[in-house]
Amino acid sequence: MSDYDVIVVGAGNAALAASVSAAENGAKRVLVLEKAPREMRGGNTHWSGGVFRMAFDDPRELAPLLPGVEDEYENFYEGITPYPFDDYHGDLVRVSNGRTDPELSRILVGNSKATVLWMHEVGKIKMEPAITIAGVRKGNMIVWPRGLVVRAQHEGIGLSKTWFATAEKMGVEIRYSSAAVALTVDGQGRVNGVTVRDNDGQRDVRARAVILACGGFEANVQMRTQHIGPLVGAAKVRGTPHNQGDGLRMAMAIGAMPWG
Repeated sequence: MSDYDVIVVGAGNAALAASVSAAENGAKRVLVLEKAPREMRGGNTHWSGGVFRMAFDDPRELAPLLPGVEDEYENFYEGITPYPFDDYHGDLVRVSNGRTDPELSRILVGNSKATVLWMHEVGKIKMEPAITIAGVRKGNMIVWPRGLVVRAQHEGIGLSKTWFATAEKMGVEIRYSSAAVALTVDGQGRVNGVTVRDNDGQRDVRARAVILACGGFEANVQMRTQHIGPLVGAAKVRGTPHNQGDGLRMAMAIGAMPWG
């Protein structure tokens, strides 16, 4: 029998959203593995601006996220330009020189607004206008870049803190200073858990499903140099020191492709 229904590796925005979604959809035993100690938890989400890009046809579709905003900001919705599906998807295609994944990009854009609404309603993430990051005041109106209007209250710090509170309230177990170092597989080659290293040593933890949401390799000088180039490898980066590419390395170790 598995120790858990779902193990989520990582504890940033994507990871905690996945853990809450798993619990919401019937998983009774959900474990989040946070490599960092509690005082450094949250990955790069903690350091982010907490802004959400989403597609919408009418600016007032954002109203459920920003109750009472017109009392605080005059003519608020007049400064917002619609950002429909085709425009958002077109931007993804443009900035990736046509190499964005066709299926995944359409899922991302098509679900963008509903996902942020879910974060607000189920995740209990309070939202606010992204004034200091995206909005530009012109006269008595704030003008917004397309699709970038809403952020989590108190930016990444508020986003991270609220996700942890919601996950814990829903019964998700969170282990700190617990690094996943390998994916375990059964006789058929199916992932059935992770090898965890913590202050007490190393052990295997079984699960019916494993979600890798542990970020990229931006804090790993060797991987930055190898996969991006020496100039980026030598760069000084802000944020968490714990994003070392662990999930990518573990996946490739059991045969995952590094691209495509």
